[in-house]
Amino acid sequence: MNQPVPEVPINVQRTNPYAGADRGLFLIHYPDGPKLARVHAARYVTHGPNGAVGVLEYQVMQYSQMPSTPAEYAAGELLNAPDGSQWFDRLVRGAVLDPILVEYWVTDSFINWYHGEDGAKLTQQEKDKVKVQGTEFTTTMGGFAGLKGIELNATYNSVDGAPISRISAVLEIEYERDGETLHTEESNLPAGEFDPVRQALSILKTK
Repeated sequence: MNQPVPEVPINVQRTNPYAGADRGLFLIHYPDGPKLARVHAARYVTHGPNGAVGVLEYQVMQYSQMPSTPAEYAAGELLNAPDGSQWFDRLVRGAVLDPILVEYWVTDSFINWYHGEDGAKLTQQEKDKVKVQGTEFTTTMGGFAGLKGIELNATYNSVDGAPISRISAVLEIEYERDGETLHTEESNLPAGEFDPVRQALSILKTK
C-alpha cells in the first residue's frame, strides 16, 4: 500500500508568529479517550525545487494529560512506527523549512495515515523515485549552469520542551565545470523559506 501523493497545503499561515508552549499539539482519538501529541523531532530531505516531492521523517511524542511545564512537555512517550523504530515518514510537497509546515505535515500524516489507516512507511523504491524525480526537476532548471543535482537536509528538534525549531540545514550541490564533476555544500542558508535549486544556482555563481 503506497502512501498518498501529497497536496500542497493551502490553509497554513507560514508567518504565524504564535510560539506558545502548546503550539503543534494535536489530538489522537483512542477507544478509551483522546490523548495529546506533538512532533518531537523531524528530518526533511529534498532533491529538487519547492514544487518537487520530498521526504519528511518525524517522531511523535504523546501525553496522557495536558502538559504545562517544559519538563512535562519533554517527558512524554515517543510512539513506535510500524517498523518498530520511533521514526515515521511521509511524502511532502512544497517548502518544508518553517516549523509550522513540519507540524502541519506531521499532524496530517499521523492522524490520517498511520493512526487512521494503519498505514505503512515508505518503501525504498518510493524514496528512490522521489530522488529521481527531484533530480530531473533540478537538472531541467539548472543544467544551463552545470547543476547536476542537489540534496537539502534540514533537521528540527524540540529543545527543553519547546515546540520544534529548525536546528540545521545543509545544501549539498553536485555540478560540472570544464567536464569535471565537483561537489560543494553550504550551511549558511536563509533562516526562513527558500527554494533549494535557486539557492544552489546563486551559490554556483560564486564558483
